[in-house]
Amino acid sequence: MFYPRACLKTSYWNSQRQGRPVLYISHVLEVVEQICSRVVVISKGKILADASPSKLTELMELASLESVFAQLVQQEDTRSVAREVVEAIKVRHV
Repeated sequence: MFYPRACLKTSYWNSQRQGRPVLYISHVLEVVEQICSRVVVISKGKILADASPSKLTELMELASLESVFAQLVQQEDTRSVAREVVEAIKVRHV
């Protein structure tokens, strides 16, 4: 179901007041930062972070959730690329 942003926020706050949990999946991190009490960052099937938006920005010493996401995903991608390079080097030297 598609909700305009204003309707989504209203629906979210109503559910929260009633004590019902809401699973909100989005790449619009500005909205996530404003309305979510907990954020789980998942990349390539792995959970990279699980905390409140304020805790994530505090722990990583970054200004926004978008910066946190970019840093977490970049680190994961860097590790993967480094492993691939090492494996390629091993194959060439065998």
